[in-house]
Amino acid sequence: VLKEQPRNYEALASLGAISLSQGDTKQGAELLRKSLEVQPAHWVACKLLLEATKEEKYAACVNRYGNETKN
Repeated sequence: VLKEQPRNYEALASLGAISLSQGDTKQGAELLRKSLEVQPAHWVACKLLLEATKEEKYAACVNRYGNETKN
């Protein structure tokens, strides 16, 4: 998918999540950050980055765009 659509934020986020699940935090975080460059409101990418990096800037994204806040 990324060969044809390099800015597909869902594909970037999915690959980032896979990388994280395989223990590659560096690659996973890089892919998730690329996803957020395309779609800054992608709360799942923010949540995964918050869990992986503990950087508080991602907490604001989760709080603002996350499904939990839509209930």
